[in-house]
This record gives sequence, C-alpha cells and structure tokens, in this order.
Amino acid sequence: PFGSGRRICPGIPMAAVTMEMTLSNLIYSFDWESLAGAHEIDTLKSPGTVTHKKNALQLMAKVYDHGYKS
Repeated sequence: PFGSGRRICPGIPMAAVTMEMTLSNLIYSFDWESLAGAHEIDTLKSPGTVTHKKNALQLMAKVYDHGYKS
C-alpha cells in the first residue's frame, strides 16, 4: 500500500512508529483476557491468498491499575 521505487511513500517510517506506539500503549494500559476463558490461543488459519484466522480472537480489555494516585 506504500508503493515502491522513486515514488515510495515518505511516511512509511512514521506509520511504522505510530503503529508500534499504539500497540505498546494498548498493551501497557490494559489487562487482556480471553472472552472464552481459553488458556491457549487458537492459531488455525483459513486457506486463501490472504491469511485470515479461522476463528476470531475475542479479548476483553480491562483498564490496568498502575497504582498511581491522582
């Protein structure tokens, strides 16, 4: 989606850093639990040109208490 060669998107590094920061903030700010209560993550994939998970990963996000006082 970013192109290649001389016309490659100059925003690729910014997009990569933004995605990394977003993911790290989600991991840091929440406790994640499986809705099904499963201890193992289903890694089955469905065949095709683009790989999709056969069964969707459903998680519950709970705000993590870091113990800071306001």
